[in-house]
Amino acid sequence: MTRLRVEPVVDLASLPIDGLAERAEREGHGMVRVLVDEWRSGTNRFDGPGERLVVAWLDGADGPRLAGVGGLTIEPSQPDDATVRRVRRVYVEADLRRRGVAAAMLADLMAHAERSGVRALTLRTNHAPAARFYEALGFRPVSEPTVSHRRHGGR
Repeated sequence: MTRLRVEPVVDLASLPIDGLAERAEREGHGMVRVLVDEWRSGTNRFDGPGERLVVAWLDGADGPRLAGVGGLTIEPSQPDDATVRRVRRVYVEADLRRRGVAAAMLADLMAHAERSGVRALTLRTNHAPAARFYEALGFRPVSEPTVSHRRHGGR
């Protein structure tokens, strides 16, 4: 029996994140490498007010496997607005997609946002499958220079 766990990240360096970044890069997705590089440089640690970084683990017969990562940060175009946060760097291993991993991570992030007083979530994607996923969660396409989707209200 496989069990899915979503946990907040305290220390990214203690996780097998480089392997996840390498597999994402082979697929043409650089967001995990950017996340790792920003964490290591201190540029972004997802530790500001209302921010959060989570990982998803799948517990299986061979032990836990890092399945995905994703986070919330300030909305770069509205850095002084505590009611808006951006969904960032969401990635799930290719062979583990469509198992509820991303949905579980987003549920955690949206609940955290709600507890933090966030009233709107934004994101930016040009990947059609990702756009469909986010739209199924209530995000709506918008025509803004740095935002492709926005979601208002609670969970």
